[in-house]
Amino acid sequence: MGKRDRSARDGAYELLREQILTMVLAPGSKVDEQTLAAEIGASRTPVREALAQLAIEGLIDSGERGGYHVSNIDLTACREMLEAQMMVARASTHLLIARIDQAGLGLLREATEAVDNAVHIGDPALIARRNAELHTLESRLGGNRYVTGLSEQIYTHSQRLAYMSFRGEGEPSAHLADHYRNVCADHWDYLKAVEARDLKAAEDVATRHVHLFQSRIVSFFTQNDLAEMNFSGLISEDSNAVR
Repeated sequence: MGKRDRSARDGAYELLREQILTMVLAPGSKVDEQTLAAEIGASRTPVREALAQLAIEGLIDSGERGGYHVSNIDLTACREMLEAQMMVARASTHLLIARIDQAGLGLLREATEAVDNAVHIGDPALIARRNAELHTLESRLGGNRYVTGLSEQIYTHSQRLAYMSFRGEGEPSAHLADHYRNVCADHWDYLKAVEARDLKAAEDVATRHVHLFQSRIVSFFTQNDLAEMNFSGLISEDSNAVR
């Protein structure tokens, strides 16, 4: 592949990924190769390659007869994601406490500050992205590529949910501000616990933080008309599945 084709592929990938994560392309919507190719001024080949990469990441579904659609948000899958998020948060915490060095702590502090700055700006897409970057960094600094890989997958998918819920539609602005304060407070409490090498305190904050995200998502679902999505399986038979 030539340099120009790689650039076109990367451009198509970044454009599509951003549109999916910020709900410009709604769950279940069709992605037209020809339209996208015209939009970025490229042939359909690099567009197909970008779509194939997004399909590997689970953000795009390819039909049996060809064609591509944005993957749906299914609440059964959401519950599974939250379960995996809890496991990754705990695993990352154990690894961080054991392995992080001063340079890593500095990176963690910078990423924590970046979330605060995004909240101050008030851009939901930026907040969701910086939040995902912080939590995937926590996994990377733990030094286990398998945990990191799962973390990146989880926080890629959770960005759509985070973006929707961080917009605060259908609720008083004070409620959203309270949620942001709790999110940022958790991040700083977690950093302090990691700096102190306090495993129990760090694990308690990590668990609380996943519960905070879970409650935010459930609240968003109940306050907004999301009838176009498949919400079957919202309630798990095991009410403690992610607790």
